[in-house]
Amino acid sequence: MNARERVFTALNHEEPDRVPRFNWFAPRVSRDLRRILSIPDTSPRQLDVELGHDWMVDFLGVISPWVTQLTDPGLVPENGAVFSDAWGIQYRGLLEEDGGSYPAIIRNPLAGATGLSAYAFPSIERDVDLAPFRQLVARYGKEYPIVGAVTSTVFEGSWYLRGFDQFLIDLVDNPDLAGQIMDGVLAFNEAVALKAVQSGADIIWLGDDVGIQHAMLISPELWRKYLKPRYERIIAALKLAKPDLYVAFHSDGYIEPIIDDFVEIGLDILNSLQPDSNDLGAIKKRYGRNLSFWGSVDVQHVLPFGTAEEVVHEVRLRIEQLAAHGGFIMCSSNGIEPSPRVVDNLFTYYWALDKYGRYPLQAE
Repeated sequence: MNARERVFTALNHEEPDRVPRFNWFAPRVSRDLRRILSIPDTSPRQLDVELGHDWMVDFLGVISPWVTQLTDPGLVPENGAVFSDAWGIQYRGLLEEDGGSYPAIIRNPLAGATGLSAYAFPSIERDVDLAPFRQLVARYGKEYPIVGAVTSTVFEGSWYLRGFDQFLIDLVDNPDLAGQIMDGVLAFNEAVALKAVQSGADIIWLGDDVGIQHAMLISPELWRKYLKPRYERIIAALKLAKPDLYVAFHSDGYIEPIIDDFVEIGLDILNSLQPDSNDLGAIKKRYGRNLSFWGSVDVQHVLPFGTAEEVVHEVRLRIEQLAAHGGFIMCSSNGIEPSPRVVDNLFTYYWALDKYGRYPLQAE
């Protein structure tokens, strides 16, 4: 099987030749891996090929600089550099001693706004260039599924504009303004996603972090009131445009209370399955016929700090929990950040995945 056949077999809840795989790396980790594997810095996509990843991802629209640097490590901002994007959000680059890059928001353009009459949302025509995405489709689309990521879809994009605390207050005290902001963010992202579908995307990846370690950032009731109908709208529009499209959704943290809602509105793939926050075995048992799962590998403890034995155990555990009957793309539960052990552990991870991730799965 090639990667395309493998992924679509898994997403059809059938077992391919092996568990499909992907990972996303912070720029420092990507550079270290490319150096070891003798991959030129000018060919970051070749790292996906060399590691046997099974799809290609491109982040689209006007997006966080933290996200853009995941697929293009050349876009790491200089330490202390201050810059703005087309939303008017201002950032400051932060480089830590271990090589981690964390552009931080320092100005929210709607922080003091009482309405939107003076604010212009970004322009699809002026601020979005889909030429690199079309090139990705042309270069890899026959062999790999192509994922168009339109993350910060509603919630994150809105609080980036307004400020986190103020936007949460708005949801209760100023719902009209909160709704206008969310609708503006969603309209932009929906338009970008539809253009990606027209350009050849096989999977559209939506996302908003609505969970923390053991709770949700907002109550399930507020999520259902404000976010669920907006996600339902964009999923319906995307599937109307391409009925065989797969839609994925990312959230960090604990999101078990809203998984039924995602099934109800037609989601296909759930990411990131943060393992310390959710009961992954129970989720597979309950939702495995309705959802495919992407993620699950611990990036808080095991990959950055664990022993080789712990890495192998992690791989085997996630396969045991999630891989039966297909419906699983194994991946880090978030970006893999620099640490003293992480590169060694990644080679152990891929070795274990090669050994234990073949179908039919080994019982022991």
